[in-house]
Amino acid sequence: MGQYRPQGNDFVWHDQPLLKCVKEGGVVALVDLNMAQQQVVEGVNSLFDHRGSLFVVELNSTFYKASTFQGVVVLRKEGGNGRKGLANSFLNRFVKIYVPEVAVDLQLSYLIQNYPFLCGDLKVKDVISRLLQDKTLIIEQV
Repeated sequence: MGQYRPQGNDFVWHDQPLLKCVKEGGVVALVDLNMAQQQVVEGVNSLFDHRGSLFVVELNSTFYKASTFQGVVVLRKEGGNGRKGLANSFLNRFVKIYVPEVAVDLQLSYLIQNYPFLCGDLKVKDVISRLLQDKTLIIEQV
């Protein structure tokens, strides 16, 4: 949600991306939400129900989502933290799109085509291939 950071002789609150999107509008992606702890899921639940709000304990304040706020929830097939899955009452608030697993070779050919600077060297290509297999490669286009 945010955090207090030192500024001079004081501590000042700084919003993190989720709270910024709630206040100002925009799109936020909540990735692997079904792997999150129950308190986190309960905290964001109110954003997507009739309340349309987010309570921030540190500020003892409720923030209502902007009219242009949009949330995208990305789930893994398997749950986490001992969770059997998210409640259907929560999941039914979303449009569900199932995306099949993409083969590593196909991902690598996509990267070569769209990010040729990454794959010019055979050693780099091999490293990227291993990262794709381990699911640890994240490319952010700036």
